Amino acid sequence: MVFVLGTQMKHFKNNKKKNNAIVTTATLAMLATIVVVVAGPATILGIIRPVDAAITETTGGSVQPSPERKVPAVVSGDNIYIAWWTNNTENGNEEVMSRASNDGGATFGDKMNLSNTPDADSTRVEIAAEGADVIVSWWETNQTSDTPVARLSSDGGQTFGPMLRLAANGTISSETTTETATNTTDTTTATTTTNDDDGGDGEATTATSVSIVAGSSELTDDAYQPNPIEVSIDDTVTWTNDDIAQHTVTSGEGGEPDGEFDSGIMSTGTTFEHTFTEAGEYPYFCTLHPNMVGTVIVMS
Repeated sequence: MVFVLGTQMKHFKNNKKKNNAIVTTATLAMLATIVVVVAGPATILGIIRPVDAAITETTGGSVQPSPERKVPAVVSGDNIYIAWWTNNTENGNEEVMSRASNDGGATFGDKMNLSNTPDADSTRVEIAAEGADVIVSWWETNQTSDTPVARLSSDGGQTFGPMLRLAANGTISSETTTETATNTTDTTTATTTTNDDDGGDGEATTATSVSIVAGSSELTDDAYQPNPIEVSIDDTVTWTNDDIAQHTVTSGEGGEPDGEFDSGIMSTGTTFEHTFTEAGEYPYFCTLHPNMVGTVIVMS
C-alpha cells in the first residue's frame, strides 16, 4: 500500500491538484485499513473483551456475571432499615448485614450479621418494613444449592428471629417459626414436674423450666426467668427460648464459658436441658448477648 502511494505521487507530481487528491485518498485508505485491523476479532490483537460491565466470576468452567451489589434501604416513619452483603467477614464468605435507626437516622444501631453461614455465600439481599416490622430476604448459595431465606424482626430491627428457609417443600421449614413476640418484663413462675423414674437410686427426679423471655437481649438478670433458681442434686433444668432472637445458655460468667454446659445457639421455640449432679452455684449467660445472665443453685 505504501508502494502504491509512492508510485501515484511520482506519476502525477506535475499535477498538484490531482496529486493532493490521491494523497488524501491513499491516507484515508491507510486509516481505514488500520481501523479494520483494530475493529476486527479481538483475538487477532490478543485483546479479551469484557463480557459485561459487572464483575465476573468463574463457575463450573464458564464466566458468569456476579450479582450487582446493592444496599437496599426502607423508611417507615422514624424507622430506617438498611441491609447489604459483604465478604469482609471472619470466614471470608459473603454475609448479609443490617443496621437500623429508630430516630429518623439521627443514630443507628450496631451492625448485625443476619446470615452468619460459613458454608454458603449470602447475597442478593432485599428488605421491606412497615413500622417496627421488618423482613430481610436473600439467597444462600453454595456448590450444591441456591436457597431463598428470610429473617423477621418485630422490634424495629433490634433483634431478628430465626432464619426461615422459604423453599423447603414450598413452605417454611419446621425448623422455623412465625410467632411474633412482644417485650415483657413479667416474672415467669418456674414449672416443676416430678419424674417417678428414680434412676435406680430410690429417689424421684425433678425437672424445672426456665424461659428465655421476649426482648431478653435488652435485659440482664431478668432475661432468664425465673432467676435465680434452686434445684436439688440430679434435678434437670430445661430452658426454652421464648424470644424471636437467637440465644444460648452457657455456663460461666463475665462472658467466659467454663465448660460445665452449653446449649449452642437456640432459635425460637428451641429447648435445652441439663441435669445437675453436684451441689454448688452455677452462673450462666448468653454468648450472643453477654448482658443476659442467670444462676442455678444446686442444693445438697
